[in-house]
Amino acid sequence: MGNRSFKNGDISTWKQIILRYNNLYKQMLTKINGLESYDQTGQQENHNTQVIRRIKKAIQNLHELDQTPQKKPVCKYLEDLIASSEGSNEDINDLLYLLNNVQHDLRWEFGYHEMPHDLANKYAYTELLGPRGPVLARDIVLGLVLLGPDCCYPKHFHRNIAESYICLKGSCIINDKPLDSGEYFFNLPGEVHYLTTEVNTPCLLAYAWISDKEKLRGKGMEFY
Repeated sequence: MGNRSFKNGDISTWKQIILRYNNLYKQMLTKINGLESYDQTGQQENHNTQVIRRIKKAIQNLHELDQTPQKKPVCKYLEDLIASSEGSNEDINDLLYLLNNVQHDLRWEFGYHEMPHDLANKYAYTELLGPRGPVLARDIVLGLVLLGPDCCYPKHFHRNIAESYICLKGSCIINDKPLDSGEYFFNLPGEVHYLTTEVNTPCLLAYAWISDKEKLRGKGMEFY
């Protein structure tokens, strides 16, 4: 894949998508959910601060990467999830609207060499900003995780990568903690976690990864 300049209509949309992530992480600095210890809270605050700082750096020099769109079976739920911009706050509503405009350009992936058949029908993720694009950044990844109804995404971890989720639409459970639209969950580097959804409820999550450039070049995903 090579760098290329944005088409005239693209740069505004992608910039606005990234800015909505920025706004959501600013909100999370003042709304800490699901963390009980002071040490974990401090780690989360540092993570969110790093996300905001690295977004600011990336947005000053936006570049797009050539990327072939790709769908997975779970993508059949995406259109309905983002068609209605009735999220929990204005930035989520705006983000859903913007994602609706670029949904056919997204490259959905699994992130693992071998996938359980049932999971392959109910899960996928796509990177929006990061080393593999479609918008280039070296030291941060922003993306989406899509879970179908009755999904059990088993225990896994991201080696040397701090990760956070913000629920955009629907609901899920992460490590036995319910997560609804507008709520946040944080994983320390290497921390094992799992996600499930209810029988009739798909879920769309925004996520952010923070690590050094070398770690983010790979997918950084391993089953436990």
